[in-house]
Amino acid sequence: MHGMGKALYVLLAGLAALSAGQAAAQSRADKLIATDRLFARYAGTTSAKTAYLAFMDDSARVVSQGRLAPGKAVWERKPETDKLLTWAPAYADASAGADLGFTQGQWRLAQGTKLLGTGIYTTVWRRQADGNYKLLLDLGTENADTANLASLIAERALMAGKPDKTSSAQKLLELERTFGKKAGKNTAQAYEDFLSLEARLCRPGQTALTTPTLIRSFLLVEPAYKFEPEGTRLAQSGDMGYVFGTYTTTKGANASGVYLHVWKNEASGWRLVLEVLDRAQRRE
Repeated sequence: MHGMGKALYVLLAGLAALSAGQAAAQSRADKLIATDRLFARYAGTTSAKTAYLAFMDDSARVVSQGRLAPGKAVWERKPETDKLLTWAPAYADASAGADLGFTQGQWRLAQGTKLLGTGIYTTVWRRQADGNYKLLLDLGTENADTANLASLIAERALMAGKPDKTSSAQKLLELERTFGKKAGKNTAQAYEDFLSLEARLCRPGQTALTTPTLIRSFLLVEPAYKFEPEGTRLAQSGDMGYVFGTYTTTKGANASGVYLHVWKNEASGWRLVLEVLDRAQRRE
């Protein structure tokens, strides 16, 4: 085979492999979207409380009083109410083995015709032994403007994670702490060093930042953050994991709260693909 022909063959083979990987990633994401839609429909026919208790993993955590607390205990204490919580997933990503992933979309809380709040939620899911998914983490941001949800739908994750048999929850926690130390000194540089090209940042009062250009311009004026990790979980395939905990910063209305970081092992190494900051003082 001539040199040019061989190069073209290698390129086409690479593109075919990339396309297959993207299709598989999309299929995994679609399963999570379907689960989240079922979750939302069940809440609509019963109640949010009934749906959460049915769809939560026993180890699930949700935001309560500024912490990520045991989810079932939190929802069991909640009284039934005439406030209507609705949501619709717009984006999803999952590990190569499809045992771990997350969904994002818009939530709305209303009482009759009065809108009480809206924003962007993030739910982390784990596949159970029976093949169904249950909720592991649930948190979100409250935003007056969620007009950029269309971009969440359009910008589906295309880069499949790279399975890593050597990864572990402890190594992921060490990576998180390395990132946290850098973020405490130079916020913009820390994110520049660790962010994925498909990263999305969700902050209270802000629309989701879903492009590298938007993220860089936003981070230039960000204060330093201090992250205190409290828990972590790694996908069985070793290519995706998350860390949650609390954060503090030196100024602004979002000075403290809980956070979620989702990491993915890409071709260039482990990268931060999602950050959600949920401030401590918010509507429960």
